[in-house]
Amino acid sequence: MTSTIPLQFGMVGARREHLERLRGYGFRRCEAVLIALEETDWLRAYLAGMERFSFHFPLLREEPFPDYPLRLALVDPDAERRRQAVALVHRELDRAAEWGARHIVVHLQRNLLEDDPAAPRDEAAGVALAAETAVPLVEHARAVGVGLHLENMMGCPWLYSPAAYAELARQVPGLQFCLDVGHAALDGRYFGFPETELAEAMGPHLGSLHVYDNHLPPEIHFPTLRESGLLRKYPVHPSHYTDASWIDTPGCLRAALNAQPQALVTFEVYYTMDTDHAQTAEGIAWTVGLCAEVTGAREED
Repeated sequence: MTSTIPLQFGMVGARREHLERLRGYGFRRCEAVLIALEETDWLRAYLAGMERFSFHFPLLREEPFPDYPLRLALVDPDAERRRQAVALVHRELDRAAEWGARHIVVHLQRNLLEDDPAAPRDEAAGVALAAETAVPLVEHARAVGVGLHLENMMGCPWLYSPAAYAELARQVPGLQFCLDVGHAALDGRYFGFPETELAEAMGPHLGSLHVYDNHLPPEIHFPTLRESGLLRKYPVHPSHYTDASWIDTPGCLRAALNAQPQALVTFEVYYTMDTDHAQTAEGIAWTVGLCAEVTGAREED
């Protein structure tokens, strides 16, 4: 019999088959992303049966996006792409309010190094642009009663360091982050910091985390990341952490939940890598136990 998982924990689903699988693990909370437009009616009915749910921008494949839709972001030197991203996030917040979503997750920055390996570093410009675009969106989210969690993307020399995230939070009152542990690990190996440092910097301002495992080399080349097979999202499992080349997912969870015990922990796994139900369930149970240890220790202090 499937055990019920606390509502603090949920899972991302990117298609109907994936979302239908989540209940088999005992999840009562989910996050939907890039669902086929023809599945809209089914999706509304499915989400109505969950106790809580959120959107990852964009929810549906319905717009003539200029390229891969998950690359639309708030920090982007291309003014037209940035304008389109902001307009669509504004619309998604309105849809989230209509459907009853608790929050939406939006990629904060564009992977510029995927396009140009020589893209210059300018975090002062990146933080300023992030603040300029985020402030009105945070205000609109507050007005419609939906949380807005800005997720750290990767490969953006305009915004990558723990110090820059801390400064952005200082400049945008009420800002909430979604920490993606895999993106943090990729940036950390490229720019030179442990992913746990980003978890610590974002921790006080966290709304949620995207949690998964990935096996990474010491050097990262963003232009060839996808074709080289390094952009993977494995189910979390304690057996991974005997090898230091895996993401320090446990360290990120500890750092994040020590700072923000109520942050939502959302498992994000590629559907094709979730091939062993029993092993995935073991990893989920282990993660829930680890988080309980961290937040329990926090409550006793």
